[in-house]
Amino acid sequence: MAKIIHRSVVCKTHLLYTICWNPSAFVASFILPALMNLRRISTSRTNYIQNSSDFLREICNIVTQHYHRGRSILPLEHLAPKLSTQQAVSVVELLQRDDQGLALSFFYWTVKQPKHQLHIQLYQTMARSLVNGGLIEEAQGVLQLMIRSFSQAGKIREAVKTVFEINNEGLTLNVHTFNCVLRELCQIMESSEVAEEFYREMVANGVAPDACTYKTLIGSFSREGKLREAERHLRRMLEKGFEVDPVTYTGIINAYCRRGHMGRAFGLFEKMSQTGCAPNVITYTTLINGLCKAGKVKKAFELLEEMVKKGFMPNVYTHSTLIDGLCKKGWVEKAFRLLLKLVRSSNSKPNVYTYTTMIEAYCKIKKLRRAEMLFRRMQEQGLAPNSVTYTVLIGGHCKEGNLTQAFKLLDRMIEEGCTPSICTYNAIIDGVCRKGRLHKAYELLDECIQRGLRPDKVTYTILISRHCKQGDTNQALKLFDDMIEHGCEPDIHTYTALISGFCKVGNLEDAEKYFSEVLEKGMVPNKVTYTAMIYGHCKANQANLAIKIMDKMIENGCIPDSVTYGALIDGLCKEFKVEEACALFDGMLKRELVPCEVTYVTLINVYCTKEEFTLVLELLDKLDQKQKIRAFNNVIKKHCNEGKLDHAKMLLYKMLERDILPQHSTYDALISLCHKKGTFDVASTLLLEMAEKGYKPKEEQSQKKIHTAENVIYY
Repeated sequence: MAKIIHRSVVCKTHLLYTICWNPSAFVASFILPALMNLRRISTSRTNYIQNSSDFLREICNIVTQHYHRGRSILPLEHLAPKLSTQQAVSVVELLQRDDQGLALSFFYWTVKQPKHQLHIQLYQTMARSLVNGGLIEEAQGVLQLMIRSFSQAGKIREAVKTVFEINNEGLTLNVHTFNCVLRELCQIMESSEVAEEFYREMVANGVAPDACTYKTLIGSFSREGKLREAERHLRRMLEKGFEVDPVTYTGIINAYCRRGHMGRAFGLFEKMSQTGCAPNVITYTTLINGLCKAGKVKKAFELLEEMVKKGFMPNVYTHSTLIDGLCKKGWVEKAFRLLLKLVRSSNSKPNVYTYTTMIEAYCKIKKLRRAEMLFRRMQEQGLAPNSVTYTVLIGGHCKEGNLTQAFKLLDRMIEEGCTPSICTYNAIIDGVCRKGRLHKAYELLDECIQRGLRPDKVTYTILISRHCKQGDTNQALKLFDDMIEHGCEPDIHTYTALISGFCKVGNLEDAEKYFSEVLEKGMVPNKVTYTAMIYGHCKANQANLAIKIMDKMIENGCIPDSVTYGALIDGLCKEFKVEEACALFDGMLKRELVPCEVTYVTLINVYCTKEEFTLVLELLDKLDQKQKIRAFNNVIKKHCNEGKLDHAKMLLYKMLERDILPQHSTYDALISLCHKKGTFDVASTLLLEMAEKGYKPKEEQSQKKIHTAENVIYY
């Protein structure tokens, strides 16, 4: 640094010395070279301007010649790389002096070139030129092209600004140009607020909205579910005397149906008829779909009858909607009969969506043979299964543990050129996780990424859930952090999996932490989330806190199910709070909830401890036959393990009275206990009763103990 400073000081000193003591040397050394350099720059600039002018003239000549010969394609490809955007603007200015058609011809060629497509000055120059020439419609066309080009590039705001600038300069833009902007705003920005702001600005600039303006606004508000605003614009449209078409009405009706507001949907349907707008097949299908989604399938069929009476023929989408509704209601066989009716119909044959709906329904009720049959049938009818069809069937096989068939379907799907989606991989990753094959799940995840697919929140949640079920919350947390790092926002299902994992391993501190995070983020905990927290506190012998969580759950409108009640009853029983557990059980029955088998067994064990066998038998008799068999055997074995032979015998006799045969292991447990207590006469009696019932013990251990008992009694 010191050397550089020294050199600089020496140079400056030398220059000062030359100027003072030798002026002629200064002129020769410094002034003359500078002047020569300026001359070279000036000459170069003159040559550039001259060359540029020649270049522009060449373009103008080509455009003029081809335009007058009536050729629409300009042979300018060889000059395109050299042409700058500013030069393109200059060519437009030059050509418009002779003929606006020439300028417009060149302009349309220029904006097809990617490097000039988003140069706003080019559009402004062309539009102003056309306005000056009195070609207003053509100017509007240029501005509409600008709007579309800029909106596709995500620069719609720049285009909007230019539109208003040109409008304020004296070019009165027509409503079609403003509607063009409005449509692009609604499609690209997907914001009804921005559209509404533009609408107000448009009115403020003296542009009178037309029917198209209102339809665009109504469509935007309907898609976003802002139905008050949509109806406000509908009223304005009617007040101004514009004709409202079925598409506009159906859009709002569909929005109401999506939100389950069927009363409002039908109210608008009636208003539609009152204003002289006749509903069409799409309107009826939309309402039928809404009713099916709301579980009101019978009403949907009633509306179908009304539709047919009025002369409207239902199409494949109408029938597919009804099939979907029947399947979601659990009436799969009725849906299948409707499908067969469609197959035989000559008017509306089932499509891929129809078959996929039925295949999914059969997969859900574990009738995979039927699902496979429909899969083959649709192909026989010339319908190619899509990604959703394959995914549904793969998911069905995975849930049933048929991984071999699931992988065959995946391979076939790829072979037939049907690209698997992230949903497809999620289904098969879930399948291998259910089998505990986490390494294979990660292999599939790598394959998925190699195909250019990004793991979504479902992918992460499946893996997090599996790690939590295995008690590996550390790896689950790593995945959770990785998920957020990759911009994938966890949802309530992800948090629930994590909370459940922490509760399972007894880490209530972290469970509480992530539960609080759920609330802070404005998420709504579901039944599974609350039940996990209740289970965690019960496991930690904090049943009182679990009760408070359940109270909060009900307060927040989340109704506990039998699993939630079961977890809390189990926790109360472990803390010997039997009265509270019984009260909760009674409350559960009043809510018409069906207790699960575990809850029954928990209470049966409690009543057994209290020796209230009348209540024990009442609870046992409430179970179905399979559950009753399991419960009797488990309770008897439990009493045997606790050494309570009298209780075990009594329950055995009650079991036999109900014509329920004990399991081999139950007899083994009883005979083993008799042997330990030395009550060989009881063992002998059991042996005789077993023989009467036609039961012969198979286990060697039981045989030895029985023979020992017989020998002791004999001697």
